[in-house]
Amino acid sequence: MAISSLTAQPGPHRSSSLVDQVPGRLRRPPQRLTPREVVILRLLVAGMTADAIGNVEAISPGTVRKQLEHIYRKLDVDDRLLAARRAWEEGLV
Repeated sequence: MAISSLTAQPGPHRSSSLVDQVPGRLRRPPQRLTPREVVILRLLVAGMTADAIGNVEAISPGTVRKQLEHIYRKLDVDDRLLAARRAWEEGLV
């Protein structure tokens, strides 16, 4: 028996690949943000810098940056623009 006859062939009810069914980049669902992270994310979406967010929230810019790192990781993004987009898509803002 030839090996090629042992491979599964897609039928009318089966896709040739699960990836074909998923549009765009595969990503994990966002982890739950803390209330503080949601506030910082909303200020970020409003266009505020880390320094400005720190002034509004009475925390250091370094703390804001660390919170942003946590937010980015939880939202599975790499920068503020993608964080804003993902927040919008997930209904966080």
